[in-house]
Amino acid sequence: MSGSRACAREPLNHELNDRRIMRIFDEEEKQIIDKILNGKGCARNFVNLIDSRNNLEGTRIEIDKKNRKANFLFQIQQQEPTAEECQWGISKQTQLTETIIKYLTLLRYLEKEDLAVFFNPAKNNEEIICFGLGAVNLPSFSMSIDDQSVVDLLITYVHKEIMPSPALRALAKNGSFVN
Repeated sequence: MSGSRACAREPLNHELNDRRIMRIFDEEEKQIIDKILNGKGCARNFVNLIDSRNNLEGTRIEIDKKNRKANFLFQIQQQEPTAEECQWGISKQTQLTETIIKYLTLLRYLEKEDLAVFFNPAKNNEEIICFGLGAVNLPSFSMSIDDQSVVDLLITYVHKEIMPSPALRALAKNGSFVN
């Protein structure tokens, strides 16, 4: 007597390697992706994305592309920082470093997975790039960004415009991860 029984075939190794696993995005990452999808022109770049969430209030970021260094500039009231301003700067440095890593990691992921295209809209020969919402013509103190991989990612993405791919739009339309 021959019984029929359905057998599930085990996937071959090369089939397992071809499958992509979509990562799960947290709420902040979903909001960033939404800004990439719905932003227009130069609104879709790292600087505008991070500025749009008021992350840089009282702070500027200075990137020295030639020497591959970066600093936070924290606005203060006098020529020398007070103890409170120093504490605020240390706290802000930690918060901003984590935020920058989150944004840059997301951008790198979107690029790697072909969910967004990154391009330089114009040749930029600036060696020093400075952006943010504070410390302009006011006293400030600086704290360096010591992690060289973060500095390198900043240099890579600071001027690149982001264009969402059709795949990212389709994922969003299907409700796969965007609000």
